[in-house]
This record gives sequence, structure tokens and C-alpha cells, in this order.
Amino acid sequence: MTAPNQILQSESGGTPLGWHKLESFLRCPKEYQLSVIRKLVTPVNQTPDALGTGTLFHAGRAAWFVAGFGSDAATWELVQSAVYTEAERQKLPISDGSVKLSLATLQEYIKHWRLRQNPKPLAIEYMIGPAPLAANDPLYPFRTARLDDVGYYPEAGGKLAIEEAKTTTNVADCINQYELHGQPLMQMALWKLAPQGEAMHGPIAGVVLDAAEKAYKSRKPHFARQFIPVPQHALEWYIDEIRGYLVAANALDWNAKAPRNINACTRLVGAGKRVPCPFRDLCKHGRGAAGQFVFEDTGKGVVTWRPEPGKETPPWI
Repeated sequence: MTAPNQILQSESGGTPLGWHKLESFLRCPKEYQLSVIRKLVTPVNQTPDALGTGTLFHAGRAAWFVAGFGSDAATWELVQSAVYTEAERQKLPISDGSVKLSLATLQEYIKHWRLRQNPKPLAIEYMIGPAPLAANDPLYPFRTARLDDVGYYPEAGGKLAIEEAKTTTNVADCINQYELHGQPLMQMALWKLAPQGEAMHGPIAGVVLDAAEKAYKSRKPHFARQFIPVPQHALEWYIDEIRGYLVAANALDWNAKAPRNINACTRLVGAGKRVPCPFRDLCKHGRGAAGQFVFEDTGKGVVTWRPEPGKETPPWI
């Protein structure tokens, strides 16, 4: 077994060609066009708390894995340092509440797992790809992923598995959500096809979901690791179908007429809570709602937008 290969925390997080860049297209092509292609966002002053807490938890957890699962004061200092460093590097500020919640959850996470058999890490925050999903694929279906870790997990019978960490408000619901989900399937597909995966380290048995129910007020946190084997049958149809979605997403440009999925104007988050699509008002009111948005790459307001060469269609249509 090679030594853990930690990617620097400044390089952690999603990848430009990762699952989350395609996820919005699967919900609604119009949402994908507005968010990924036109880069419209609602201006905010800080990172949403749920996202901030999850991001910091991942950073601290990676540091604990690299430190060899210690429970001494020096290890905890390394975990805290990783959390504070990650908070500082974020583009938008992370609230003090998110920092405290992530640290409280990490403390309980370490208490829970230090008494149990932990994995033998092969790589931590491990980047794989870009890789095609089939032979002779054009460049645009190439995908990348950054794996939380890859290791020999007792939950997988001691076999090599990809691990995906999730912070949640309900562990059982989180495990159910990811039993057959595009993100772990993409990771498994890339492990099979990318040169940094199976060709270098051998096959994996599946994905271990490391779910952490966050400590909050009087609620005690809860933790579980669930092994999710993915049959070859599922992986084959997934690769075939996701390539089709990638071709369709690549066909969209700034001026394309992107179809709307009116069944996706709200979505479930957390424990059964529904929230609207961030662009719902734009679809309802067109230009009348443009004042709510700015362009992510420039920070300029959409309401003052004027046509540019190659961008003739107003972004609110």
C-alpha cells in the first residue's frame, strides 16, 4: 500500500468537469444554461451555512485521515488548522456559526470513529481524470473527480473502495439518497476509465458513504458508514446514458433555446424541505426579475446587460 497522497487543501473541492457541473442539466436544461453557461447568480455576502459547514467538515476530516486517526492534542490542532485555513481561502466569508458547527461535528466524529476500525487510506483528496467515458469520445464528455479518499474499508470487507463523505441532517435519508446516485456512479466510472484509477491501483469494490449528522443545539450527532456496491449492470447503463446527457449539455450555448423542466421548479433539501429553483422568478417574470441577478464572473448586474458579439439573446429569456 502506498502512503496517503493528500491533495493540498487549497486544491480540494469540486472539479471543473465534475458531477456538479452536470447535475443542474439533469434537473433542468434551462437552469444549466443560466447557471453554468451564462453564469447568473443571486448576489450573496457569505457562504450559505449548510455549504460552509460541509466544506469545513471535509477539510478537517481529510486532515484527521492524513494524521493517521490520532486522538491527541497535536492531531486536533492539525484538524482545527485545516478548518480555519479552508475558511480563509473561501471566496465568500464563512460564518462563525458554520466554523463552530463544523468543529463540534468533527469532535464527535473523531470520538465516534477512533474507537472503531478505521480504513487503511490509499489516497486522500485524490484527483482523477480527465478521462473519456468511452473509446474515441470527443473532448467534451471527458470528466474529472476529486475523491474524498480511497482506501481499504472494513465496511467493504477490507477491499478497496472509494469513500464519499456527506454532512446531513438525517443519516438514514442521506444513505437512501445515494444508494443509486449519479455522483458515486460517476466516481466509479472514472475509477474504471481514468489512468489514475484501476489501471494504477486495481479495481474497487464500490463506494463507502461516510454520513455525518451534524451536531446542532441539543441534537446529538450521528454517524454511519454504509458500503454501496454497484453492480456491473448499473455501471454499464449509467456510462451509456450519462454520455448522452453530456452530448446534449454540450449542444447548449448562450443563445440556444434551452427547454425548461417545470417539474424541477422546486427541489427537496434536508429533511423533506422544499426550496425553489434559484431562477424561478426569472422564468415567471422574464426581464422583470433580472434585477435580482449578477454575472458571477464579473459581478455586474444582469439588468444593465447589453448584447455582445455572440451573446445576442438576453439572458432572462
